[in-house]
Amino acid sequence: MLKVALAIDGLNILKGAALLKKRLDWAALSRLASDNGKREVLFRRFYIGPPSEGFPAAQHAALRQEIESLRVGYAWIRCESPGMRAGKPKSTVDVTIVMDMMTWATSGRIDVINLVSGDGDYIRVVRRVREMGVKVCLLGVTVNTSEDLLREIDAGDFYDLEALGVLRPR
Repeated sequence: MLKVALAIDGLNILKGAALLKKRLDWAALSRLASDNGKREVLFRRFYIGPPSEGFPAAQHAALRQEIESLRVGYAWIRCESPGMRAGKPKSTVDVTIVMDMMTWATSGRIDVINLVSGDGDYIRVVRRVREMGVKVCLLGVTVNTSEDLLREIDAGDFYDLEALGVLRPR
């Protein structure tokens, strides 16, 4: 059975869903990552920066409560560093995801990394992880996905969350 890690770039995917006036179905995303039970998902991580002007504390808390209430095994990873300047949480999330992807790739425990994002900042780590023999699948929203990132993924390894029914009407 293939071993999988699921890395969700929280704000990126939430913005993509919002563009379509939809919300993420967390349980459906979990089923997609496990290929309906055919793959073992060892890590389900939702990465988010601290509350900010664009994503206030109340919205942050409500989202965390929603994710945890589903009991589908997501770890909430709040990415911030001591002394972080206001307005820089995105880069902290990116760095944390990159570090985890490289850790998983070098551990030998993961066969597939499902990256839930459309952010072109991940091009180099996707390339590097694939060079190390770990498959990378991109799960995202087409309207919010970097064309350069799509070119880095093998044909057939991009999964449009809207087309697959993982995005639901609000």
